[in-house]
Amino acid sequence: MLLNRNTKKKNDRWVFEKYDGVRGFWNPEKKAMYSRSGKMLRLPDEIIDAMPSDMFLDGELWFGRDNFQEAIKMSSKAAKIDWTRFKYMVFDLPKHSGNYQQRYTALGKTRFPFIVKMN
Repeated sequence: MLLNRNTKKKNDRWVFEKYDGVRGFWNPEKKAMYSRSGKMLRLPDEIIDAMPSDMFLDGELWFGRDNFQEAIKMSSKAAKIDWTRFKYMVFDLPKHSGNYQQRYTALGKTRFPFIVKMN
């Protein structure tokens, strides 16, 4: 899991690098990742087990540049996915009570005791 460090504030607006992936919302209470439309996404147990148990996250499930086709395979039950390039690019703490700048600052200070890397 990586914090999206390519975020900048410019003229009082937040600017993010666009990752071609699938938006993923992590729900630690259900130990599940959901798409923007609310569909549960199937992830390997190693990834689920590495996710935080106390923190809701919002980010992009990303398989590297020019590899969007790998990301959209998650919506197909029959598709074989190459998880070796998987990264969860986190950019928000949606349950945090602060404004976006406060949430992003809190996210940047969070020490994740895990790194998701599939080999």
